[in-house]
Amino acid sequence: MKWTNRGHQLDHVKSIYGEKTKIYIYGAGIYGADLYHRINWLGNIDGFIDRNVEKQQNGYLGEQVIAPEKILQKVDEEHIIIVAMEKKAAEQVMRLLRTAGYIKALDCFYIEDFLDFYTYQQYAFFAADKLMISSVCMIPSTVCNLKCKDCLNFSPYFKKHIIHDFTFVKRDIDTLFRWIDYTPRFQVSGGEPLLNKDLGRTLVYLDENYRNRIESIETVINGSIVPGDELCRLMKEHRIKVYLDDYRENVPQLRETYTQTVEKLEKYGIEWIDNYVPEWFSLDVEHTEHSDMTDLQLENYFDNCGSPWNCLENERLYSCNFAHFAAKAGIIEETENDYFDLKDYSEVRKTELLEFLLKYTTKGYVDFCKKCAGWSEANCNKVKVAEQIE
Repeated sequence: MKWTNRGHQLDHVKSIYGEKTKIYIYGAGIYGADLYHRINWLGNIDGFIDRNVEKQQNGYLGEQVIAPEKILQKVDEEHIIIVAMEKKAAEQVMRLLRTAGYIKALDCFYIEDFLDFYTYQQYAFFAADKLMISSVCMIPSTVCNLKCKDCLNFSPYFKKHIIHDFTFVKRDIDTLFRWIDYTPRFQVSGGEPLLNKDLGRTLVYLDENYRNRIESIETVINGSIVPGDELCRLMKEHRIKVYLDDYRENVPQLRETYTQTVEKLEKYGIEWIDNYVPEWFSLDVEHTEHSDMTDLQLENYFDNCGSPWNCLENERLYSCNFAHFAAKAGIIEETENDYFDLKDYSEVRKTELLEFLLKYTTKGYVDFCKKCAGWSEANCNKVKVAEQIE
């Protein structure tokens, strides 16, 4: 989206959520408990709504539990209500709320609708005075031991790899958290992270200093190197989640180290995710040409792309991590339109940062859109996983 009134694009949202500063969770059960733990960092949950008399008397998770009748008699102007139940029951409750005068997606929400980051980030900022970023990607080192033809980080394009020392990385992390109150995901990636001598130190620093503001601290590895015992001990102790890529089908020399890596992660009880995918898509920068698109067409293209990561580097946040990777690899020129500079902290500029995180930029797109086939499902350039350059 294109900035037309920088710092004030969301004033209409502020007028809505600024009045609804508290949350009721409708459903004091498994779904409600899960939601409670996910959003409790906001600091404005005022309790649960449930028909269970025992829970009304004793509370739930240390919070009050009120009867539904209390909020059905008239619309509660101070609270939003998030319905946390299985689908059929949630639909019944939503009908009750709407009959009572509540407006869906304004006064009351299904879980998935509230946790949509566009809604979640705006509500957190205007109702709870908290700035959330949907995810953070950090790449301290671009060094990799594979040469994947369609690498989304463009590693094969680098004439000289970029390696940041721990002082640089620590500064970036500290600068980010001057601005940001919370992120569900902070991923330290690469390159191949296990080739970065400061990986363990970085993960420990995140956990020891900012765990209360990060739901999941992660790294992603390609299965070519078995992590060492000391790193595994640290990852277990500091609750690091590991995403393990599975390239064995097209890179058969990884089969042994992949198996050994799984065994090592299991041995230390580290939470790991099988990151297998049957195919990749290619951004196809060598054959994509969108220079003939109008500015409006490029704005729509950027808005519909949905690139999920916010990349952090050199005290800057990038609205498209792939555009930043391409600039680092020398494929495109980087411009000030591509990033938000975090160096000069200002409370006033936090609203601008929220807008930037919601994909507002000066142009309404990034120049890389002209060479990129896109992240979204519209990208039909399916390719083999991790096919190597000879």
